[in-house]
Amino acid sequence: MLLEVKGYSVRFDPDARTWYYENKTSRTPAKDPFKQAADNLGVVRDKIKARFQGKIPFPFGFCVAFPMSEIQGGMPAGASDSILVTCKDMPRLGDKIRNALCDWNRFPDFRPFTKEITTVLENTLFPVFKILPSRQKELEYQEEKLFRMTEEQAATMEGIKENSRVAVKGVAGSGKTLVAMARAQEFAREGKKTLFMCYNRLLADWLQLRIPDDCAANLRVETFHGIALEFARKAGLPLENLDESSSTYWSDDVPDALERACNLLSDDDKFDVLIVDEGQDFLPYWWMVLEKVRRDPSENGPLFIFYDPQQKIYLKNVILPTGLFIFNLKKNCRNTRNIGDYFRKSMNVTVQMNEGTPEGAEPRIEKIQASELDAMIERQVESWASEYKLKASSIAVLSPQKHQPKKKYGKYDVTNSLKNWSSNNGILFDTHRRFKGLEADAIILAGVPKPQPGSSYTPEDHYVASSRAKHLLTVFEV
Repeated sequence: MLLEVKGYSVRFDPDARTWYYENKTSRTPAKDPFKQAADNLGVVRDKIKARFQGKIPFPFGFCVAFPMSEIQGGMPAGASDSILVTCKDMPRLGDKIRNALCDWNRFPDFRPFTKEITTVLENTLFPVFKILPSRQKELEYQEEKLFRMTEEQAATMEGIKENSRVAVKGVAGSGKTLVAMARAQEFAREGKKTLFMCYNRLLADWLQLRIPDDCAANLRVETFHGIALEFARKAGLPLENLDESSSTYWSDDVPDALERACNLLSDDDKFDVLIVDEGQDFLPYWWMVLEKVRRDPSENGPLFIFYDPQQKIYLKNVILPTGLFIFNLKKNCRNTRNIGDYFRKSMNVTVQMNEGTPEGAEPRIEKIQASELDAMIERQVESWASEYKLKASSIAVLSPQKHQPKKKYGKYDVTNSLKNWSSNNGILFDTHRRFKGLEADAIILAGVPKPQPGSSYTPEDHYVASSRAKHLLTVFEV
């Protein structure tokens, strides 16, 4: 049975005896669906005849379906109730199709298909009706499934509204930054001067670019060291006397300057609310200093910390201030299931995937020679461009160390500018540590060694790097 299905906008003009598509402003001619069905059936019939020596040994026919419409008045030419399916027939569609096939039957003693007939039909019809999935639409579907605030995230949002000092612990891809930024924007809209602080410069720049206009006056995104240097300059502290090459410059000297600056500056320079993302990267001493960035410097002032202890790529231990209400985000809602399964194994941790998470493509893991790296990156980028129609802003290449990439990979320019990347003016090439906190539809991990505890590329590094990929992940090991 061949079924010709038509949408809601197809109409029939009984006076002109013509079919047309109708929208709000105009009509455009449409083909007669019953003639279309008959013509299509003829094509299929000829294919089948050729496989059965000119005679088809079973009944066949067509129906035309209008699943969202009802039919009023007389039937158009070529139509009859037996081969017409409307919205009223949908609850008993199976019966309707069976009855239609009986009306087409010219074999009074017809018996069910034998295995041989079924095989011949499959081999004949599949080339005619071969359906090739659109890889681009596949990613769009996966993105739609992933881009939904989970019940867990919604509950956390409600919980942190009721408490002023909170720590939110979440696995990679659980939406920590999403929830943190949503709360920051709420404070800003309430008129509270809010500081959203993170560790990574790239993440801060990315988030700052995306602050809504109605929050811009009261919401600032900055790194810990960025705000420390800014406060020190405002307070007139001579940072040039500090040795930037010292091992303690960023860990101790700059935080000390921030503390001294906070003691000198007025409340006009400070904030009402402090929200910290990437809290696992903050040294214990920094928390005491950060309390003074607020206008209320007491240990009861508003403080919200979001962290993942599995992503502690700079510190051995995560130590947070005491007296915080703890919330947990246990479900990943960023990555496809196959990517989630891959990166959780790197740390041997449990990462729950959100219900309905799409499977996605298997990560591609390939051992290569270092001399092959640029050529392999280019081939993968070209393959994704052809198969998935990805934009440059959907692709990032991450390396454990600084690497001089080619100027172009395939048709794409290469950039290390976040602004150029987000504007679709090149694929991003950067280190995985600088990219921490960000994400991309497709990630290539370029030239990664075997993760080893205590090495320059640890299991935590690999967990961070591979969890940046939402839909597609390729790992070139060296």
